Amino acid sequence: MESFMKRRMLNEVTNEQVLAAAIQKSFSQARMTLDEIEALMKLDVGKLIIEHDLSYPEAEHVMYWLKNETSRMNAQSLYQSIEGWDSKGVRPGSPGIIESHKLSSSQLRRLILKEAQKI
Repeated sequence: MESFMKRRMLNEVTNEQVLAAAIQKSFSQARMTLDEIEALMKLDVGKLIIEHDLSYPEAEHVMYWLKNETSRMNAQSLYQSIEGWDSKGVRPGSPGIIESHKLSSSQLRRLILKEAQKI
């Protein structure tokens, strides 16, 4: 019974581990899994900068790669069904790909000052 519980604990993956894997895959431009795409879709550039200690260009690259992977999954879902994938931007009336908003230079300065005060 104990070995079963140990195996089960080793196989469980936390959301933070999925996010870390997704961020690393975006830097190497590797294909992401459905779980990784869904985890990144919940974030925006600001959260990547603040919560995951990425620079602005790195966060932009992660969001760019997320957009590419979402497009790839949408195209792939046209030819074969993917369990658990809702193809956004394919059907008329669907919301499409949610993009993060760009920060103005003053917003970026405020964000940097706020983070510098924490240190």
